[in-house]
Amino acid sequence: MKATIFVTSDYIGSPNHFDWSQLKEMEQAGLIESVVHTRHHVDLTKSNQAHLVDEISGAKQRLEERLGHPIIAFAYPSGEFNQNVIKVVKRAGFEFAVTTKNGYAQKTQGYLTLHSIRILGGQSIASFVRKFP
Repeated sequence: MKATIFVTSDYIGSPNHFDWSQLKEMEQAGLIESVVHTRHHVDLTKSNQAHLVDEISGAKQRLEERLGHPIIAFAYPSGEFNQNVIKVVKRAGFEFAVTTKNGYAQKTQGYLTLHSIRILGGQSIASFVRKFP
């Protein structure tokens, strides 16, 4: 089973977080895909324009440089977004983005506002299995 990690770029290597070599190892195993989750996991709807661009584009640039491949997906921290945030995500070059709106992603939702199934830490395997048909 493959998984996606929503990476908050500036926390990599800090206490209780994986480091760059661990992230690269997970990706090279072929089971993990990394997507951008900003630099510091802030509420983007409350950021000024310069901070917003830095949190989104800065995280993308850092991940791409360190991992050596394009990052095409974005996850909104805490699912918070508005039209301005969506515009910055699009300008940064992301092909799709996920929200915390519960459900399966469908292109009719818009590629930059896709729904997702949240998997929380500490969730039992039985609870996990019930989320999928």
